[in-house]
Amino acid sequence: MTASSPAQPQSSGSRLVVLASRNDGKVAELRRILAAAGADITLLSIAGAEDRTGVEIPEVPETGSTFQENALLKATAVATA
Repeated sequence: MTASSPAQPQSSGSRLVVLASRNDGKVAELRRILAAAGADITLLSIAGAEDRTGVEIPEVPETGSTFQENALLKATAVATA
């Protein structure tokens, strides 16, 4: 998402969160976890964020040596797109 379109509360009061993944299975799993926890969050994948904003988010090579490093690379790419 761009600096001019940060995550804002939705009309229902939920927060919009972009999961820095193109994996629909990961997005679906996290949606189930959040729903079970009662979290009021609208979760989008990278593709969903691209559709919603019209901003293309580049594919990010997983060059980190840990899951955490790769997650940070992807999150940074989404935040700066």
